[in-house]
Formats: sequence, C-alpha cells, structure tokens
Amino acid sequence: MNMHILAEGIETQEQLVFLQSCGCDEGQGFLLCPPVAASEVPALLHKNENPPRLAQV
Repeated sequence: MNMHILAEGIETQEQLVFLQSCGCDEGQGFLLCPPVAASEVPALLHKNENPPRLAQV
C-alpha cells in the first residue's frame, strides 16, 4: 500500500529491534532522544537536519 510507518513511544532496545525487523520507517521516543527544554529545540533541529531512519539506527 506504499505507506510510511512512524512508531511512537520507543523506550527500550527490544522495542527498537522489533520495529526495525518489521520494517518501520521512523520512530520517536525516550530511547532515541530524551526530553529537552524548549530552548534547546532549535539547536537540536539544526544539528539533526536529516535524522536517521530506524533502519539506520
């Protein structure tokens, strides 16, 4: 169906491995990036202009 899959709430390495094995495209969660203060977001976005896909993590 040519769908793009985004997983939310990835908190453990086991979850990440499972999602990668299922072909999940992207994800977010504490494991990949812990919460940051709002004032830190611009620098984080600038640093990660092209964030890695789950397949590359």
